[in-house]
Parts: sequence; structure tokens; C-alpha cells
Amino acid sequence: MMQVSREDFEALQKENAKLRMDLEYVTRQLDQLKRMIFSSRSERIIHPDPSQLTLGLGEIEMKEPGPAQEEHISYTRKKKEKEPKATHGRMPIPADLPRVIEEIEPPAEEIQGMKRIGKVISETLEYKEAELYVRQIIRYKYAPASGETVVIAPMPSMPIPRGNAGASLLAYLLVSKMVDGLPFYRVVQILKRHGIHLAESTINGWMAKVCRLIEPLYDLLIREVLSSGYIQSDDTTHRVLTQDKPGSSHRGYMIDYMAPHKKLLFFDYQPNRNQQVVHEMLRGYQGVLQTDGLNIYHEMDNKEGVVTLGCWAHARRKYFEQKQYDPQRTDPVLELIGQLYKVEKQAKENNLDYDKIYALRQEKSVPVLNQIYQILLEQKSDPNLLEKDPVRKAIDYTLSLWDKLKRYCENGSYLIDDNPIENSIRPLVISRKNHLFAGSHEGAKRLAIVFSFTGSCKLSGINPQEWFTDVLSRIQDTKQSELVELLPHRWSKKP
Repeated sequence: MMQVSREDFEALQKENAKLRMDLEYVTRQLDQLKRMIFSSRSERIIHPDPSQLTLGLGEIEMKEPGPAQEEHISYTRKKKEKEPKATHGRMPIPADLPRVIEEIEPPAEEIQGMKRIGKVISETLEYKEAELYVRQIIRYKYAPASGETVVIAPMPSMPIPRGNAGASLLAYLLVSKMVDGLPFYRVVQILKRHGIHLAESTINGWMAKVCRLIEPLYDLLIREVLSSGYIQSDDTTHRVLTQDKPGSSHRGYMIDYMAPHKKLLFFDYQPNRNQQVVHEMLRGYQGVLQTDGLNIYHEMDNKEGVVTLGCWAHARRKYFEQKQYDPQRTDPVLELIGQLYKVEKQAKENNLDYDKIYALRQEKSVPVLNQIYQILLEQKSDPNLLEKDPVRKAIDYTLSLWDKLKRYCENGSYLIDDNPIENSIRPLVISRKNHLFAGSHEGAKRLAIVFSFTGSCKLSGINPQEWFTDVLSRIQDTKQSELVELLPHRWSKKP
């Protein structure tokens, strides 16, 4: 029988432990990948309700029923007043929708000699497919008897001079692709059903001209967001076809900047994502900057006049992903983070102002933060926690950003996370799944311009179709000093 030395045995033990650790790590990574692809991304944790009844059948002692005894009970009950019978829960039809009245009379022979005593009105919501129509502009010319001059009304401004696409059609094309996620080839098929045959190249040409038209408004939107004093930033990837890689695509980045209190945002497309790109955009920025802790924003930490905040949603997510593997370590942290969010929910439900939110956080959130910090330190010092364990990575992430994460309690106007900006990126991601990529870097920049306005319209509760239609018809005649009035947060539809 082969003899193994003690040194070889210990080396084999270490190798075996390492292989087990690597196997567990790869297994967790595979499980997370499956959940990302096939499972719900919800991070909601449902705790058992102690008020719910439990069966506990194993503890029931069965006894023979005794003889029945009579028991007389009397009580006084206050009778409620009868309430009107509730109708079935149909969706209310908006009163401002136009009504097409259809009157129905009984057969004439049945009502002969009768008089009308009332009526019954029933309403159903109907749909009429969008219509294309031709706007025909007729300008009459006048001339004096001498015939020396001719007077004619000026031509109304058009989004595309000498073009045959009106503001409402251009708005429809923009909203169809950016909001409804319809690639232009699908829009072309829809227009064909109306008898209009357009080439995709024609529509792309229109989009390029529209983006050049609203680019000054986009530049103004950037200045408005960066002057707000409180911004959040996040990004997502976007594939772009380029001549640099024939037959393949380039991974560009849509960097989102949002002013949550001002309800404005803009996307900045960049072929690459690095500190220089962010630093250039935020060169003169002064105020609060809230991010997920990505290293491209680290240069802003030491910039004078800038307060950096972290995101508790990102910190929580790293623990939630490991909940099923290591509940003993993750559950206490997730429970305490849940308490932080309960405080925010209380502030929102009671519609508290910033001063009261600050006081509430100091009273309830700060003690919870101290508890989380102590737990993290204890877990980090645990010798049984392996170096490659994802829970350790979650601990390291949270501790490395601790000052930023706890800073939201220093001001009632600060937000606990950057979920608002993450939500603003979702429409872009959904649209990206449909049109897959941009045709060029310039095309990606145009997408960023349009998504900036559709996202800002959503934040302000504005119908983007109405906004684009109105703005495209007015922007040519709007003075530079009055251009700010067309931004979604200040826009009012022209009567």
C-alpha cells in the first residue's frame, strides 16, 4: 500500500478545499445567471405573518366529546345604516373623451300614441385606428390694379423645410420607436396598411433632421439638469454598427443623468465609458451626485463642492443574490436594510417635508445604520468566511462605500437610492431589445437625444406624442431666450 507523507496529505487537503470552494463559487454564478435569464428580478422579501393561523395538527390531542350543554348568549348590536348598493367594478370612462351619439328608438308601430318619458344611456369605449390625413395649405395672392407687387401670407414654419412630413407624423415616428419599442421596419408595415409607402431610409433621414432641429433644446436640457444641484447617474450598454468592425458591432454606452427633484433627465451616448467621459460632463458641476459606486465616479469624491451619495438598493441586491446560499449572514443585514426602507415609506405616506424627513431619519434610521455597520465588521472578521465568497464581496462593497451610504441621513432631500434613474433606463432597454442596435455612432447620439425628451416627458406626466407635435411645430419660430419654455417640466401646450 502506498504511503503518503504528512506534507503531501496536508497539501491534498488544501487542494481539495480550494476545489470545493471553486466549485461552490461556479455553482453560485451559474444559479445567478439562470435567475437573471429565466426568473423574476424582484427583490421583495415576504416575511411570515405571525397573525396567520397555523394548523399544528401534530399537537392536537383528540378527546371524546362530552355531553352537550345548553348555553344562552345575549348581546346588543348596533345596526348600520344601509349603504347604496355598489355597482360592479367597471373602468370609469374619461369624461373628456369625445362622444359619438347613437340614438335608438323602438319600432314606430310599437310606440304609436305614446309619449317619451325618459331615456337610458349606456356607454362603451370604442377604438378608431389612427388616421393619416393631408394638411393642404392654400395661400391666396393679392395684387393691386397696377400689378407692381404681390401680397401673399408667409408659409407656416415646418419641422423639415420643403419636406412633406408634418410635425404630428414625425412625432408619431419618434414615439413609436422610442416609447412603444417599434423598429422602423414595423412602422413602415403599419403605414402600408394606410396606403402610404415609405422607405426606412426616408424615415431615418427625417429622424436625423429632426434631431438637428431639437439639438439646441437638448443642449439646454443638459444645462438645466446639471444646474439642478442634485443629480443621479447610471448607464447601460448599447450596440452600434461601425466601420471599425465590419460584420460586428461595437459596445457603446448610454450614460443617464437625472435631476430627480426637477423631473428632468438626459442621456449622453459615448463609445467608451471611463472617468474622463464622466469628468468632462461634470467638469463644472456643483451639488449632490448619487451613483451606484462605479469606479468611473471616484474622481468626483474629492471634488470641492460635490457631495457624493451611495445607493442602498445596489448594496441590498448583493446580499439578496446570496440569500439562498448563506441566509445566516445575509438575513440579518437584509432585515435591517428593510427597516431603513420602512422609514422612507413612512415619510412618503405622511407626505413629510425635508426637515421632518431629516428628523425622522435621525431618530429611526441612524440607529439601524449603526447596527448594520457592526454586523458587517463582525462578518468581515469571521475566519470561516472565504476570500472568494460572494458574501465577502457584498461586505467589502458595502464597507467601501459606507460613508456615501449613510450620508443620505444628513439631509431630508437626499434619496436613499438611485432607483428613479434605474427606472428611467428601462424604456431604453426595452426598446433596445426590439431595434437591437444603432446604425452608427451618430445614430446612437440621435437615440440619446430623443430618449432624453421621452424620459423627461414621462417624469412630468406628459404625453410625448403631444409634446413632440407641439414643439416641432413651434421650435423654428421660438427665440433662443424663450427656448427653455419648451422643456417638458415647463411646457404648456399652445392653444
